[in-house]
Amino acid sequence: FSPSGKRIALGTVTGAVWVWDLPTGRLTLVGQHDPPKGRDPWVGAVRLVAFDGEERVTSVGGAGELRVWRVDRPGRKELLHTFSGPVTVPAILSPDGMWVGAIPERPDQKQFTVELVSFPDARSTRMFTFDLTEIPHRLAFSRSGQFLAVALRKVGQPDLDPTVTFYQERGGRVLIYDL
Repeated sequence: FSPSGKRIALGTVTGAVWVWDLPTGRLTLVGQHDPPKGRDPWVGAVRLVAFDGEERVTSVGGAGELRVWRVDRPGRKELLHTFSGPVTVPAILSPDGMWVGAIPERPDQKQFTVELVSFPDARSTRMFTFDLTEIPHRLAFSRSGQFLAVALRKVGQPDLDPTVTFYQERGGRVLIYDL
């Protein structure tokens, strides 16, 4: 929702970023993320969409691009940052609006990474690395935005069963970082 609550931003599996104006019912395509080169189109899916004020929408596409779109000028985009690889799981914006976090996929990597980019200026980045025995699987910020939780799963461990109430019950672990 926008700060006024009058608009909803939506991201699709095809990479489209839409804004729905609730009072008028108008749906506007404000931008389009492209999939990474040589990958299936679904890999270009929007991994994060959030309002930055009333007239700007921030999104992360599957190719790893952090973009800002103007609601009043559809199609006009600003590239803030490119993560080190495609982003195939949800990216997140901290509740205080200071950080965008993502888990980029890097096939040539020697370790797994979690990347944070300062928002809205993208002037500062933080990277957390993990050896190849554990995969960063999900991210969560504390309500204040001061702490980042990283859920890790062992390589070869299947995705989590949605009935599991706490991540560690399936042999994963959660690390907490003070930002």
